[in-house]
Amino acid sequence: MLLSGPPGLGKTTLARIIAQEMASAFQGTSAPALKRPGDLVGLLTGLPEHSVLFIDEIHRLPAAFEEYLYSAMEDFFIDVPVDQGPAARSIRFNLKALHADRRHDARRVAQPAVFRIASAFRKNSRSIRPRS
Repeated sequence: MLLSGPPGLGKTTLARIIAQEMASAFQGTSAPALKRPGDLVGLLTGLPEHSVLFIDEIHRLPAAFEEYLYSAMEDFFIDVPVDQGPAARSIRFNLKALHADRRHDARRVAQPAVFRIASAFRKNSRSIRPRS
């Protein structure tokens, strides 16, 4: 799920609410804090099952890190290069917490929670209309 909007809108708060509604752990970080591939690997391999991961300022994430995230979400592993040039090799990190069976289960749990949150927001926003 992608939460987008200007600073101060409540994206982090909404991500925490989603985690709470799913009875899941919340793990938050910011893109500038992820300086090396190992930072991202440590974060992803340490996630408990069914966690909500929130990356603030994701637009500042280096392009290579985006590829790691795609691989993590789609293939449930990350290949991190260890060397450069002809001797280059990589180490594969399997991400058990993001395994396909668990991902589908998390989606089944998350969808009703998001609908409940959106419904509550719509209900409350009707009573908070700007005065004409």
